Amino acid sequence: MSPIKNLNVTFETISDNSSYSEGDTIVGTVSFRLKKDVKVKSVYVKAKGEANVEWTEVGVPVERLQSAHRRYFKVKEYLVAENHEGTVLPKRVHIFKFRLKIPEGRMPSSFKGKHGNIVYTFEAKISRSWRLPSKVLKEINFVSKSCPHTPQMMCPQSSSVHKKMSGLSKGQVQICATINRGVCSPGETLSVVAKICNSSSKNMRLKFKLQQVTVYSCQDNTNSSKETLFKVVGDTIRPNSEQTASCQLKVPSDAIPTLRNCEIISVEYYIKVYLDVSFALDPEVVFPLVILPSKFAPTQSREALGPETVEPPAYSEFTSSTLPTGLDPILTGSELSALKIQNKLLGKCLQVTEGTEGGRVSLGECSPHSPLQEWRWHQESQTVSNYHTGECLTAPQEQYEGVHLQPCVFRTASSKDGDRKEPGRQVWTCSRKGHLTVVGKGLHLTATKESTLVFLSRGHKKKQGSRWRTLDSQMLCNGKTRQHKNINPHLHLGESLEPEILFSYISDVYRQDETDLLENGYGGVKFIVSVPGESDSFLRYLR
Repeated sequence: MSPIKNLNVTFETISDNSSYSEGDTIVGTVSFRLKKDVKVKSVYVKAKGEANVEWTEVGVPVERLQSAHRRYFKVKEYLVAENHEGTVLPKRVHIFKFRLKIPEGRMPSSFKGKHGNIVYTFEAKISRSWRLPSKVLKEINFVSKSCPHTPQMMCPQSSSVHKKMSGLSKGQVQICATINRGVCSPGETLSVVAKICNSSSKNMRLKFKLQQVTVYSCQDNTNSSKETLFKVVGDTIRPNSEQTASCQLKVPSDAIPTLRNCEIISVEYYIKVYLDVSFALDPEVVFPLVILPSKFAPTQSREALGPETVEPPAYSEFTSSTLPTGLDPILTGSELSALKIQNKLLGKCLQVTEGTEGGRVSLGECSPHSPLQEWRWHQESQTVSNYHTGECLTAPQEQYEGVHLQPCVFRTASSKDGDRKEPGRQVWTCSRKGHLTVVGKGLHLTATKESTLVFLSRGHKKKQGSRWRTLDSQMLCNGKTRQHKNINPHLHLGESLEPEILFSYISDVYRQDETDLLENGYGGVKFIVSVPGESDSFLRYLR
């Protein structure tokens, strides 16, 4: 029988919810009672954080186990120095104080899911020669300080969609929805308002849903799971009628914060407003929702006393043939919706390899819910940014080197000469054939069957691996990333790009893709350029 009794760890609380974050110090005591004098090799405490995923893919002829592991930190402190000859501790109650500092860095919050977990543990251990060690293990509630950057999502978000009915049904339906903000904390309530114009011959019901999507990744393989956290079903909307409905959507108090800074596990949330239509695909409006830990939530979210009032657009904004004009302004800057970039030859999607800042870019199986595969085309700057990291697609110095991500560099008209940075390798153009080309370099984004690496090469005419498209077979830079647009009426798009830079871009685009343009029937290329201090826009044609 072991002479070591009542081994216990007690923490000094540093926050209301007993959680720890990057840079915090774990302070407490280790206590135990010895029934007699005991010779020990060491007494130490240890803290570590790690992520694991594992699932089994059922295949023919055998099943295949997928697993991945990430270690974030491991710190250790000896309370009794390690001595292989042994240190004798007398018979009595022993109490040791400890202080373990958690390293700084981008580390994800604690998480437990169906196919993986992110766990932070604290262990106290007494080692003895030729004896099993005595130890106690406790989990730490870790809340990451590395929260998504979401200032624009604190404003009301609006989106709309319309659908023409087919088959035995006639007419069309339109949904225009607004949420009071796109970021919140667990336990808060959001206001959702929707206007429906049912110009069809069918009855339908309006539904509101909060959905959690978790994606587990292992190399190029992913496994996703969905869970509905909140759902409300409205009244029946009869044919040829209009209706406004509102919903107070309560986020569960135990909801896991949005998780984007783990390479092998991601957690995203979506608010869906949709119509349940029998024997047809349901038209839906989808809002991404960011859930932040309460202690790191923005002030306006944390101090909200209740749901804000959201005014729906007037019924007059609906027409029989167009979307509601009150919520469909002309966008003069970056598109707000995300898109998937798919290689036409291989059928795989462009993704961030590591899911962290400065990560490499590779190909993976297309996953509709993976934030690592979501991209945005910025029309004014001709850049491609990753929705997950906010960084821009950057070309390497030479061809056949891997493409990667770097912080976006935008050159503006108000920049001082000494502070200007040339965008250079982050400026792209796309042709109608699907070639994504670095402006001024003559190098094209390319992939091959032999590797998941995405690189640059010349001579794209004979290489189908250099052709790219969206999942719905659209051009990458046609300005339409989804059927419905997420519009933030309070988003300021910043300063106009300098006109001389845009002209240099245009010249490079024309030189590189002249053949493609002529082959596709473009005798002239039309550009709209914003010029500070002049008229709002002017047209320039190149022949």
